[in-house]
Formats: sequence, structure tokens, C-alpha cells
Amino acid sequence: MKSANKGNRKSSLSTEDFSEGHLATIVDCDQWGCFSGETMLTDQQARIALKELVEKYLKGKAPDYQFLIELIDDASQPVPVRGVLEDIRKYGNARYTQQELENIDDCVYIFG
Repeated sequence: MKSANKGNRKSSLSTEDFSEGHLATIVDCDQWGCFSGETMLTDQQARIALKELVEKYLKGKAPDYQFLIELIDDASQPVPVRGVLEDIRKYGNARYTQQELENIDDCVYIFG
């Protein structure tokens, strides 16, 4: 999923951030200027991107797969970004694409 005017933005995340059993420490990207002049995902786009990650990396592997999908779809619930990333780390060895890393970056920024 590509957002308008996003261009070839370099994500502040890398595949190394999710290896060796730990999640990246995410810094406020505005501090580093990685969002200057670029359009982030909207709330709905971020939910769709996170749902795509769950379906790609957790479907058939994680016992809480359906529950995560329901949480992501429910606008009244907080979005479980870190829970999704922890499950992906736990149940599979993800090799994220650059676009997925950018989407994860946006989701963490938007939803915390």
C-alpha cells in the first residue's frame, strides 16, 4: 500500500530492528524529519496495512489471529500494533519488504 506523495521515503525501521527477539525502539520521526513533506497513511489505511500484515504473516500460525483481525476492524478499540509485531516475531521469521517497514513505521507513529 502506497500513500500519495510518500515517494521513496526511507523507513526508520529495518529488518534488524525485529530480529533477535526484540522490537525496535521507535523514536518520534518528526524529530528526525522523516515525515517532512510526506503524507502518512490515514487511520483507515494504517488499519488496512496492519490487517494485511496479520493475514500475510499470522494466518494459520497464530492462535489469536482472528481476535487480532477483529480488534483492527473495530474502530472503538485501540489498534494492537505492538501485539501484532510481537506475534509476527513469535510465530514466524518475517522478511519485511521496504513498503511493509514504512507501513509499520506509520502504524506505530499513528497508534503508538
